[in-house]
Amino acid sequence: MTNDAIVLQTEDKDTTLQKLDRIEDSYQNSTKLFTEFLRYNNLNFSSDNIEKYVAYLKRKYRSANSFNFHISALRNRIKFTFKRSPERLNHLKILQLEDFLKTKVKKIKIQAVPVDSDRLLTIQEARDFILFLPEHLSLLAQFLFSTGLRISEALNITYEDLTRINGYYTIKIIGKGIKQREVKLSTLLVEKILNHFQGSTYLFEKNEKRLNRNSITNLFVYYGEKFGKHVTSHMWRHTFSNYYLSQNPSKLKALSSYLGHSTTTITTQYYLHQSVSIEEVPTL
Repeated sequence: MTNDAIVLQTEDKDTTLQKLDRIEDSYQNSTKLFTEFLRYNNLNFSSDNIEKYVAYLKRKYRSANSFNFHISALRNRIKFTFKRSPERLNHLKILQLEDFLKTKVKKIKIQAVPVDSDRLLTIQEARDFILFLPEHLSLLAQFLFSTGLRISEALNITYEDLTRINGYYTIKIIGKGIKQREVKLSTLLVEKILNHFQGSTYLFEKNEKRLNRNSITNLFVYYGEKFGKHVTSHMWRHTFSNYYLSQNPSKLKALSSYLGHSTTTITTQYYLHQSVSIEEVPTL
């Protein structure tokens, strides 16, 4: 198979890249890195140039997790574009694309590291840290603590994703790979957040702009150091997940689906171990 056998761009380059830039999900920032790479180097959206971008990612990111995230984003956008091209009906082209993704746009294999107590907050730490934070971060921490969402998923929530049902809200989540799922949260906390942020589009918004993931992560680390604990945005997700399994050990599949993991294997590798006791995780 030759790389140019795969048609990925059926419109002019600018139109194709603009469509990719307008997709709002957890891959949005990574997509911009890809489209800016093509624009800066005056390259079209072809399989040859995708290989150049993959080589660029290998040079830029030494962390396997960071590299794999960008590869996931790239694979998602390749499929998004291909599904909108005339080639999507050509069985041979579909097989060629699958082979290209498998051999040229592949992740680095890494072993998931089980979550130990250093990557969790105890019950008292969680309560004290939430009280220690300024109000906007405190509300976001409570939200992450109560839902187990990735920080990018939380920051992408819009008003249209919220549905009030009796005493709680259902929240539509668009996660990795544009996979959709729902979480539930108490009316009290959601309305506290709505009243505080008062955004025009996003649940977590300031000055008509969605809160920035990197800025929020840096703030958690900053206040965590003052508090005396290394705290990250993702720590709330680990704490939620470990607690849920400690209380519901037979519901691994339910938790995996709730978290948006692609397989239960990922959930097992992270959370099924004996290094964390029930007393070390918070009551939700």
